[in-house]
Amino acid sequence: MHGLYELTGPEDYSSNDVAKHFSRIVGRDVRAAEIPASEWEKTLRSAGFSDDSAHNLAAMTQAVLDGKTAPQGPAPVKLKTSLADYLSSLG
Repeated sequence: MHGLYELTGPEDYSSNDVAKHFSRIVGRDVRAAEIPASEWEKTLRSAGFSDDSAHNLAAMTQAVLDGKTAPQGPAPVKLKTSLADYLSSLG
């Protein structure tokens, strides 16, 4: 199989859902926090991304939020592993 495929899990998750799963895994409170768009690149660079990578990831994030990234091609491939199961497998 060649091409670009969208992979999805068995359900959708919000940022808060993901934070709750991480809270259970690490045994302490984890909260999702929105980073203003004006701070995206700075935040990504502080996490170790190069200037170019931070710029491109911020641009891709904005494109997703603007609805400019609608999947094309075959229907999404739905995977069976939930976020909770995946995180638990990391040990």
